[in-house]
Amino acid sequence: MKFLLGLITICLISLPSLAKTPAELRLYGELPKQVCWYQGQSYSEGALLIQFDMLFVCAPKKYNEENSKLVWLKADASGNPIRPEISDKIRVN
Repeated sequence: MKFLLGLITICLISLPSLAKTPAELRLYGELPKQVCWYQGQSYSEGALLIQFDMLFVCAPKKYNEENSKLVWLKADASGNPIRPEISDKIRVN
């Protein structure tokens, strides 16, 4: 019984000291960047690629999100992505 009380006392004393220990944040190098991949090579945002006589651009999947995933989208002659029109209606299946 004395052993159990001693063990509980030690645990109660050591817990606050563990909680006050700050967690260290270590960053090694830069954070990973978003890229588009094609044939094992990475391409940054805005890169143009011609495939099957069509022009593609590396652009955000969702243009209204700041940190959206980059994907290959069809592009017009000036290199701007061609996006489908957004309708005001929501379709539920």
